[in-house]
Amino acid sequence: MDLATLKQIEDLKRKADEYRSQRLSRVSKASEAFSETIGTDFSTHFKTAGFTVSPVPQGIDACYGTLVFALRRSVASESGTSDSFTLSGGPLQAPLEIFVVHEGPPDWSFPTTVTGEYSELEQARRALDFAYRAIDGPPARFKLLLCENSGNTCYASMADLLNRFLPQS
Repeated sequence: MDLATLKQIEDLKRKADEYRSQRLSRVSKASEAFSETIGTDFSTHFKTAGFTVSPVPQGIDACYGTLVFALRRSVASESGTSDSFTLSGGPLQAPLEIFVVHEGPPDWSFPTTVTGEYSELEQARRALDFAYRAIDGPPARFKLLLCENSGNTCYASMADLLNRFLPQS
């Protein structure tokens, strides 16, 4: 392979990395917005029930007399783990571990190369095309995953989860 082709491959890889970075930035912003709605849903649920809601480091407390419910957030790490939350208090026998999961294929699975019967240059072109299309792909969507002894259950929102475990009436 000549140097001009090698340089062209490197340029294509660099551009694909830029596109993947843009997509991951969009996903990260969407994840943060979803995590914020979790706190909003928690606050609304308990305020509606007459609780006093207060922000605390890494979470929110909802209090009514000596009855306290706590929502704590563990922020996603750089290693690609998603945010998680712990809901505890009141009649809950054990804290609920709640994970934010990305619906659909994970964005980090976007190929950096395309395998098959293609030349290295064609693989780089296809990977660039895939990364470019992903930028304007469908918006990132998230859901909550609750891991229980009886199995895993998904919820569209914190409001749905709270209505199951701590209904208003």
